[in-house]
Amino acid sequence: MPFFPIEGRIANDVDLDHNSNLTEETIISDNPGILAGGSWRPVECTARHRVAIVIPYRDRRQHLNILLANLHPILRRQQLDYTIVVVEQVVGAFCQSSLLIYMHVFLYILR
Repeated sequence: MPFFPIEGRIANDVDLDHNSNLTEETIISDNPGILAGGSWRPVECTARHRVAIVIPYRDRRQHLNILLANLHPILRRQQLDYTIVVVEQVVGAFCQSSLLIYMHVFLYILR
């Protein structure tokens, strides 16, 4: 399978969605091809890069939905093989447990 061509310009006319009424179902229906776990890879070519994005999350569902609704189209337009991992932050958790969570996320991404 050929690589995505480097020449040319990737269009930057992304319409940012600031809709505060976004739901998870809307995000999924607007972004076909997103696999369970927040992964996507181009079908027409082999991506030159694999990207993992770790999003720390705590009590801001509306902000997370807006971020995901805008981030998926941008990454898909760049033809990246990517995974988005949302990690929920726990209030009062010991610092080592946070490092352990990130280590597990890192190992998950390497699979």
